[in-house]
Amino acid sequence: MGMVAEYCWCFQPSSYMGHFEPCRVVIFVLKIAWLSIGLSSWRFRKAWVAQGRSMDEMKFKAGWTWPWGPPFVVRIAEVYLLQFKH
Repeated sequence: MGMVAEYCWCFQPSSYMGHFEPCRVVIFVLKIAWLSIGLSSWRFRKAWVAQGRSMDEMKFKAGWTWPWGPPFVVRIAEVYLLQFKH
């Protein structure tokens, strides 16, 4: 889905739409979605550990992305959203 939105970036909107660029809106919403995913994963795992549980008890393990994945996604989404121009 993200690739479709990024591909759509280069197309100009129809003249009747004025300056409204629907593809930019889609990309903006996708970045907000990724920010939400990263934050919820990060907070869930911190709460899991705060309850005194081991990460080995989790049924789903993130694999190779756990230690750095959610913070990385959050930072990249924040950087993108902060430089997004309306």
